[in-house]
Amino acid sequence: MFAVFLIFVFLSQRYDSKKTFLLCLLFACHPSVVQAVSWIPGRNDSLLTLFIVLSFYFIKKYIDTNKLFFLFIHLSCFCLSLLTKETAIVVPVFYLFFLYLKNIKIKKIALLIFIWIIIILIYFLYRHYVLSYQEYSLTIYELLKNFCISFLAITKYISNIFFPIKLSVFSILLELNYLLCISGILVFIFVFLQFKRYNLKVVIFGFCWFFLFIFPTFLISDNQFYDHRIYLALIGILMVLLELINKSNNTFNKKNIIVFSLIFICFCFITYSYELKFKNKEVFWVNAYLDSPKSDVACAMLAGLFLENKNYKKAEEKYLEAIKLKADSKHYVNLSSVYIKTKQFDIAENCLIKALSLDKYNPNVYYNLALIYKIKKDKQKYEEMKKLYVMVYNNTNKFSKIEREDI
Repeated sequence: MFAVFLIFVFLSQRYDSKKTFLLCLLFACHPSVVQAVSWIPGRNDSLLTLFIVLSFYFIKKYIDTNKLFFLFIHLSCFCLSLLTKETAIVVPVFYLFFLYLKNIKIKKIALLIFIWIIIILIYFLYRHYVLSYQEYSLTIYELLKNFCISFLAITKYISNIFFPIKLSVFSILLELNYLLCISGILVFIFVFLQFKRYNLKVVIFGFCWFFLFIFPTFLISDNQFYDHRIYLALIGILMVLLELINKSNNTFNKKNIIVFSLIFICFCFITYSYELKFKNKEVFWVNAYLDSPKSDVACAMLAGLFLENKNYKKAEEKYLEAIKLKADSKHYVNLSSVYIKTKQFDIAENCLIKALSLDKYNPNVYYNLALIYKIKKDKQKYEEMKKLYVMVYNNTNKFSKIEREDI
C-alpha cells in the first residue's frame, strides 16, 4: 500500500491527481503484481520500488530547495535500493534523464553524479567481498547469452500488462503467447494514436523505464520469468499512459468511465482468483506444476510434497519426470532420498554417483553417500564422504558456522 501510495505521489507531481489516482488504482489491483504481494520472494520488487520512488521524490525536493537533508535521504534510498536488488544499478541513468527533463544542467549536479559513482563502486566492492566464496562467476559472454535466450520473455510481460489472463505462479519460456503480445501492442498503438498532445521525451523516458528495469532480469541463468519482476517496470507504462491522457479533456466522460469500471472489475476478479494459488506451499507447488508441467523445478517440488507425505511411489515418479526434463544434480540427490527411505541403498548410491558427475560441489551428494555408507557399515567410505561433505560444505558456505555432527 505504501509503495502504491508513493507511486501516486511521485506521478501526481507532474500529472492530474484524479487521472493518476485511477491508473494507480489499476496498478494496485493488476493481476501481474499479485506475486509481489502474495509471494514472499516477490516482496523484493515492491520494496525496491518503494526505495527507488522515494529516491526520485527526494532528488526533486533537493533540486527544488537545495537542502542537504533531502540530498541525504535521496542517497540513503539509493543505497537501500542497491542492497534490495541488483536491478537498482541502472537507476542513475534515470536520475540523469529525469533531471534532463527538468532542464537541469550537468554542471549543477556534477557533485551528485560523483557521489553516485562512489556509491556504486563501494557497492561493487562490497558485493565482491560478500560473494567471494563462490568459485564460479558468470562471464560477460554468458550474461549476454542468457539475455539472448531470455529476451523473448519480453513478449510475456507485454501480453500480461494488457491481457493478464494466463498467469502462472512458476513460468517458463515455453509458455510464451505471441498472439496476446501482438494484441497488447496493437491496443497500445490504438491508444497512442488517439492522443496528439504529449511530450515525446517523457514518453521515451517511460518506455526506457519499462525496458531497462526488465532487461537486467534477463541476465539470470535458468530464468523462471516471474511476474513480480514487472512491478517496478510497470511504472514506466503508467508514465506513458498518463502523458497521453494528461491533456485530454474527455477522460471522465461516461464512455471512458464505463470502460475503466469494466477493466477494474475484471482485474479484481482475476487478481482474487490468482491470489488463492499462493495460499500455502502445497497449493502453490500443485498450481506451479499444473501451470507449468514442463518445468523440472515444479516437478521436483511436487515430488518433494509426495516425499513429505510418504507417498514414495509418486515421489519417485515425479523426480524421474523432473530428471527427464533436465538432468540436474539436485534432482538425483532428491531421488536418492526416496530410495534411502525405501531402503533401496544400491539404487540410491547409483543416483548419487550420477549427481556427483553433474556437480561435484553439491555437498548434499556427499551427505547422502555418507548416510548410505553408515547404514551399510562401510566405515572407511563413511569417513571419506563425511570429510568431503564438510570440506565442500565449508567451501560453498564460507560464512556459515553450521556443522553437521549427526552425519
